Amino acid sequence: MGCRVLEEAGYTENLYWAFQAFARHEMWHGQWADMGALVRMAADAPAVVTALKKRLAHGDVSPRSVSPVQTPSGMGCRIDPMDQVLWIAMVQAMGPTVEALMPLWSYGSRLHRSEWIDRRGGMARYREGWHRRSPACLYRHPTRVWPAYRRHILQATRAMTGLQSELDIPGFFRGDEGRILLDESTPYLTGSSGEGPVRRLYWASFVLDTTGVDPVAATLRGFSSVSGEIGEEAVTAITQMLSFGPHGVPDELAVSGFLNNVRMLPADRAVASSLEAEGMTGAVAHFRHDAEHVIIARDPHRLARWIDLYESLLAGAGLGTIHRETLLPKGLGAKGAASDHGVRLDAINPLPEVTRPVEAMASIHTTDYTLLDRAGKREHIARLETLLLDPFAGTGISERLRIDFASALLSRRAADASEPDHSVVCSLERGGGEASQGEAGRLLYRQRMASVRQRQRSLLVLLEAAERNPGVPALWSRALGHMRRSGFTTLAPLLDRLPQDQSHGPYLVALLLGRMAREVGICMRVLLDTRRLDAERAEARGFLEAVAREGLGFGNHGSSLVASARRALGEALGASGKLLEERGLDPLPAEARPETPDPEGIAAFRFYMAQHRSEERGPLRPECRGVSPEPGELSLVHWVRDLAPDSAERSDPRASEWTALFIAREACRRLMDRGARFLRPEEVFVPTAWAGDDAVSSSWESWRRQVAETLPRISSGTAGNKGLPPVEALEDRARAWGATRSLALLLLGILRRRFDLPGYLAHPFGHLTDVPMHGLVESLSISSGTRRLLLGVLEPRQLETLILRRQANDPKGDDARLDPPACGDLETFLALVEGAMKTLEYHQAGGRTRHARQLIPVSMVHHATAARDLAHGGYRPTLRVGFIQTTTDARAAWRNGPRMSRAEGDRAWHQIREGFRILTQAGPTPSFIIMPELALPVHRLESLKRLSVRSGVAAVTGVDYLVDPGAGQVRNRAVVTVPRHWLSPRQAGRCSTFWFGKSFMAPPEASGIEKSGNTFVPDPAVWIIDAGAYGRIGVCICYDFMDVERYAIYRGRIHHLFVLAYNRDIDSFYHLADALSKTLFCNVVICNTGFYGGSLAVSPYYEPWRRTLYRQEGANLFSVQSVGLPVADLAHAQGGGVGDPRLFKSLPPAYQVPETPIC
Repeated sequence: MGCRVLEEAGYTENLYWAFQAFARHEMWHGQWADMGALVRMAADAPAVVTALKKRLAHGDVSPRSVSPVQTPSGMGCRIDPMDQVLWIAMVQAMGPTVEALMPLWSYGSRLHRSEWIDRRGGMARYREGWHRRSPACLYRHPTRVWPAYRRHILQATRAMTGLQSELDIPGFFRGDEGRILLDESTPYLTGSSGEGPVRRLYWASFVLDTTGVDPVAATLRGFSSVSGEIGEEAVTAITQMLSFGPHGVPDELAVSGFLNNVRMLPADRAVASSLEAEGMTGAVAHFRHDAEHVIIARDPHRLARWIDLYESLLAGAGLGTIHRETLLPKGLGAKGAASDHGVRLDAINPLPEVTRPVEAMASIHTTDYTLLDRAGKREHIARLETLLLDPFAGTGISERLRIDFASALLSRRAADASEPDHSVVCSLERGGGEASQGEAGRLLYRQRMASVRQRQRSLLVLLEAAERNPGVPALWSRALGHMRRSGFTTLAPLLDRLPQDQSHGPYLVALLLGRMAREVGICMRVLLDTRRLDAERAEARGFLEAVAREGLGFGNHGSSLVASARRALGEALGASGKLLEERGLDPLPAEARPETPDPEGIAAFRFYMAQHRSEERGPLRPECRGVSPEPGELSLVHWVRDLAPDSAERSDPRASEWTALFIAREACRRLMDRGARFLRPEEVFVPTAWAGDDAVSSSWESWRRQVAETLPRISSGTAGNKGLPPVEALEDRARAWGATRSLALLLLGILRRRFDLPGYLAHPFGHLTDVPMHGLVESLSISSGTRRLLLGVLEPRQLETLILRRQANDPKGDDARLDPPACGDLETFLALVEGAMKTLEYHQAGGRTRHARQLIPVSMVHHATAARDLAHGGYRPTLRVGFIQTTTDARAAWRNGPRMSRAEGDRAWHQIREGFRILTQAGPTPSFIIMPELALPVHRLESLKRLSVRSGVAAVTGVDYLVDPGAGQVRNRAVVTVPRHWLSPRQAGRCSTFWFGKSFMAPPEASGIEKSGNTFVPDPAVWIIDAGAYGRIGVCICYDFMDVERYAIYRGRIHHLFVLAYNRDIDSFYHLADALSKTLFCNVVICNTGFYGGSLAVSPYYEPWRRTLYRQEGANLFSVQSVGLPVADLAHAQGGGVGDPRLFKSLPPAYQVPETPIC
């Protein structure tokens, strides 16, 4: 077993995931981090992994030189980053085995693992999945620990007193927190033998005193107690790794929290047997969070007895004693004796008494911050400031956790809460004129001044907390982060208060210089992101110049720690200067350039700043020698590159999704015949007939017939094997997985019409890097089947799923049931490709194969995987749809070009946020919320996704013009946000998106875009959304509502038609909607801008008075409404079913419904 642990620790993928976890831990835990070393390691990851593999292979695991550092908490040390990664790799290999032996009542520093709510079988229950490494998280987030901690205490008190179950108390816990339950076999849930419920309970809390404990010896005793599970070889290696000399087990070690839990294992495992020996099983409940303990007992005598017994148990294990000064409540007495004054516990609601800091933090954490208005956000910030500055009496959780929680949230949210509200000048901007402009300028000036005062106040609170708590240096770092988010143009307010004259002054200086280097990278990402607001980019530029002006000359200490941090900051500024120069932006001032620039360090920081940008190209791949086209062939790369862009009138079938799947299918078949290997795009060739003029004008039917007769050719060479990414844990299946990945990359390149991969995919460990793969795939106009295929192969999480299943891990922890199907072999890949092709072939253009437009089917269940039950059974009676009618004024919003003005954008977002609040909190929550065309500012997309997750509602909204300044192109698109737990509100979770675009511009819109000097890019595809039990939905944007060909495609295939509009002629749209509801025989829903009004919903009912479900009239009215659309009865009528003849109109002539489902 031990050899197996060491072997898994040395796997390439485990070592790289360990490095990712270390980098994330170092950058976000708020302590000093050697940014220079981190970015160099990231830039040269293959060499780092190779060096670590050699050390493990040769048994060279002893730590390198450890240098002492004076920190605010005392003498600390600097640990070599390679040793940190080695420790994390070992913990990732043996951690799941050791964690399984830790008790349920131990909550602090537990390793990260996936969690979900299992809703099968009626009652929803909390489940824990596998210990995942791909998310680069070392420990479980505290906000996932608190619900379990609070819930288990309440569950224990209810069981001991025999009171009603906590599940019977409505609203006691928010959302799924109420499902986090202890196992029913837990002793104090089953009760004490021979004793019934008691009327009152008693409690105590304390902290351990470990002053006289030898941490290394205690940790080794803990590992020795589990040597049978992890092996003696692993314990021997850990003994060498703990050779830190006088530093013991340094707190600076990233895995120190896990080692503390291992140290406590002997005592934790002896608790159950000790309770049984004393006859207190079921009468005492013990909870531990790191070094802090909470005990609940049925009577005061057993409470005092257990405290004394536990102290003797700790002493016998060499783990310290109880710190009697921390023993609470005070009525317990010096040695836990007789008096029960103050010890009694309110069993009805024990949480505020036992876990006061957790209660305060949980109340803030569960606040739906995204839905708060400006006043609510200011109140939220005030609560955070109070929580940060006002200490609690320590009960059950550390003050450090309270400080970290409050300061981290305050640093991130204070700038947003105090953001100037530009919507106050909307009415003035709409009026125009010099007087209005002057008044608008005065209003905005007052808004900005108020914003500056609020941001300065939050900074002062953070600095005050840093001075009050010198043992938490992360507060200085978070104050700097707040200054960057708030757009400070000077660092003086922070640097002037930094206690540089203290003994730990060099540490604080190095901490801030390292944080400055990280903030430089963040500022550069903002500056290079053209989707950001000009004001955000200006603030980032101002802060970047402040760092360049004041950072390099700050803190002239002779410490090597400070010198290293200053060198890293200089390299970061050098890299930012190069990136600004490459993008043609204004350079940084001359003083920002390092005196002796290190080209290697600058290159590493440049990689760090641009690694996650999708437009950042990766390194060119070496050419495949000896691979060339034969006569009558073309290289696939050149053929795809020469395809013309689609027009609004027709779609080139050669550039369709079906063609890309066809090429991938043929390549897969060739690899299955000749043997799995990594295939490059340069090794694929297509017939020259595919590039002829006849192919351009082909119909779908003739094109499919042509490609079936002239197949692409795959080179028989083996040059592609060099690109096979290493995945050692897959063992003999690694080659098949590599071949599958190469096919997915080939498919992705054809769909994108370019084969130069983004930098994060072209990275040697791109298959392991936790990157925004969803964003790249979701930007493509593809069906759900192809999307699932790409994500099932390319996502690192799916690769990890294959590894975990290969290692035969506990199947009960299989948490991939909501993911796309993990694909790691050619047979599965082929089946998924053929399934996606079959869907496209059947449903292409409504079965009319001579039609040029492409139909793209999307399944909601493939996005909202937690709502898979909607794909089975019959239709639901109704689909509830919410309208949010924003009031954007086009004359003011797009006066200066195809980008919404800041004032109109803020106004629109306030209305969207208020609409979500009304629809989700007043009355039945809708399944869909639709908004008008061009309603959402581009920079608010992530906020909209958070709203979708929090509300559990899918949103269909038009997005402001997407402008590509480099190409001079403009797109008018709408986005559909689908939370994974659709119809189930969640505090957090994944939200996927897909986009559909506008095919035709109205003449005034075309004129405006032409005047701006841009070119409109149409989207010729026709989209259909399968919502399972809620029916199928067609979508279009404004002027496309008059596209007759779209009706022919949708006829007989949809139950609802959603139209997003910014339309002046509302009467014409009303009559058209009324007519289409009868000819298409479906519900027609139009959400028009509130500036003109006219939103409506009509259904083909027989009675005229029933047909108009909703109609809004009136100019410049913000409106929110929820409407129920018929589904089951309408579907029955569409199928020609016999029902109430006076319920719906008669079917139109030749109306047919397809026999097979869309997806």
